[in-house]
Amino acid sequence: MLKKRGQWRGYLLPLILGLIVVALVLYFIFNEYFTSDELNWEQCSQSFTLRATMPESKFIGMNFNSFKNEFPLKCKTQIIEIDDSLLKEENGITKAESIIAETMAQCWNLYGRGDGNAFPSSFLGINSFCVPCARIHFTEEAKKYLKEIEPDSTKGVIDIKRGLETGGADSAFSYLQNSGKKFSAFSPGNALPFEFGKVFRVYEDKLDKEICNRLNGECESGAAFHKTTLPIFFYPDLGDILVSYGVIVSSDDSGPGDYLPYLFYFQIDQKNPNPFSELTKEYLDGPRWHNSDFCEEWDGVPN
Repeated sequence: MLKKRGQWRGYLLPLILGLIVVALVLYFIFNEYFTSDELNWEQCSQSFTLRATMPESKFIGMNFNSFKNEFPLKCKTQIIEIDDSLLKEENGITKAESIIAETMAQCWNLYGRGDGNAFPSSFLGINSFCVPCARIHFTEEAKKYLKEIEPDSTKGVIDIKRGLETGGADSAFSYLQNSGKKFSAFSPGNALPFEFGKVFRVYEDKLDKEICNRLNGECESGAAFHKTTLPIFFYPDLGDILVSYGVIVSSDDSGPGDYLPYLFYFQIDQKNPNPFSELTKEYLDGPRWHNSDFCEEWDGVPN
């Protein structure tokens, strides 16, 4: 009997020590190799994927039931700080421009590259949702530096468009347009691409375009999109850059599908027009997309 007890003790001690070692290793890995931002983005990605797989009961253009809202979207807005050390131009581009472009690509990847939808439609009709993915903040020193090298505030120093397009086929812009199997980030429904302009704006002008799903090859005609511009430059006096994911969802899942995802950004203190007022404007109208605003509701976890 004593011999058996001694044997158990001999097995138990190494087991306990082994568990302690495993716990220490896992603690070390998560604290040394994963930042809080990376863990937050992983949690967001998992919650988005879970909601996107939840079933809905859609029939003859009506959504009778959805399980998507049963699980919260655990997505915090990532805060990215740009200081003056990132503003020096090297090889025709600044590090700040690269960071802005990479942030947009990461955001599109975070929300499944447009290949899944985590938001439910109304019973009969459409909804549009937006999630603030990242807020890019320039320090006061960085803003001062930008004003000193470019006193004329009507000219941009940080060229967002240049950052997106640098790299050709390997650029962030190429990734945003081509990585999704179904849709493009800057061209909702692969229909009317966002244009680059001075500020974020949703125009009164609208054009009839064909919505197409690249994966299933289905297209739908008769959709009218309002022209939309995204800012080319960052201006020191117009506030942080807010990078957001948006999606329009329909209770009718026929044709090219029941959702149209997109990515957009603007500076939060933009004037003439106010960007948050622009988001309430009608963006899409059509047989299944009646009078959809650019962004009716915001989701996600405030940071």
